Amino acid sequence: MKDASTSTGRATASAARSRSTKSTAAKKPAPKKAAAKPTAKKGAARKYGVVGTTRDGVVILGPAVKPTHFTSDEIRTTIRELFKKA
Repeated sequence: MKDASTSTGRATASAARSRSTKSTAAKKPAPKKAAAKPTAKKGAARKYGVVGTTRDGVVILGPAVKPTHFTSDEIRTTIRELFKKA
């Protein structure tokens, strides 16, 4: 026994039409993405302190901000000073 959709051809065409119209039916274009807003620039950066100048004129700069950690030498000298005071 044959399938009803294949014997008439009409049902197959209408089924194909209904499927294709759903996928291609008046698609809206994708919305345009707005350009990224410019970010606020940071305030004036702290200037680097000049530590020294070499013979050939190269300027040696110090750190812009105070260090946030201690070196092992600083820890040792602090401990020695505390033991001397105690």
